[in-house]
Amino acid sequence: MGETVALPDVLARASVFGRVVVKPSRYSSGGSGVVIVRPDEDGFDLPAYARRWGAWLVEEHVSQHPELDVLNPYVLNTLRVITLLREGAAEVLYVMLKLGGTRSTTDNSAAGGIQIRVHPDGRLDPHGYDRCLTAHTRHAVSSVPFAGHRISRMAEVRELAGRCARLFPQVPFIGWDIALTPDGPVVIEGNSSPSLAHVQRTHGGVAPELVPALRAVMDRPLI
Repeated sequence: MGETVALPDVLARASVFGRVVVKPSRYSSGGSGVVIVRPDEDGFDLPAYARRWGAWLVEEHVSQHPELDVLNPYVLNTLRVITLLREGAAEVLYVMLKLGGTRSTTDNSAAGGIQIRVHPDGRLDPHGYDRCLTAHTRHAVSSVPFAGHRISRMAEVRELAGRCARLFPQVPFIGWDIALTPDGPVVIEGNSSPSLAHVQRTHGGVAPELVPALRAVMDRPLI
């Protein structure tokens, strides 16, 4: 903790994890700058990456739960869990599953991904939607229909999002990207701008409930 590591040595140390994810630490969207590499095999040039993208993060690449693998095994598909923190209590407002596109390494809609509403018990809606609002009943690489498919351990996913929300009281509205691994849920990142377009696609008209909820936290004192 707190140890300085020379830039050429970063990937050497990360190589013990096999594949790693490198991403910009500054704000980006649509998967911009996200690459998945094997540091000891791919000849990835981290200094060149830093010159292009600035400060960066290196994360361990995690495997996903079989219940998500059957829907799209080529991408780490995450759950976008949107939380609202009011008076110290975290509420999960919306949950959607983000499935990666057929030619992408991320699950972003900008790269051809699909979003599907996830109910509190883990059931998927029968239809998912891409960026153009085209409805899909299954992913192009899978024969498994969304209707009737259920993701287990959703209670753990929602509880984890709530715990994380309480750690950041200065930002009351956050969209957490959570991966479900064979060992349970893990947080990939939090988004202070969680894309209301995704919510509209998956949950329909949300303004009547969302606008009052956001107004309730607009003028709160910063902690």
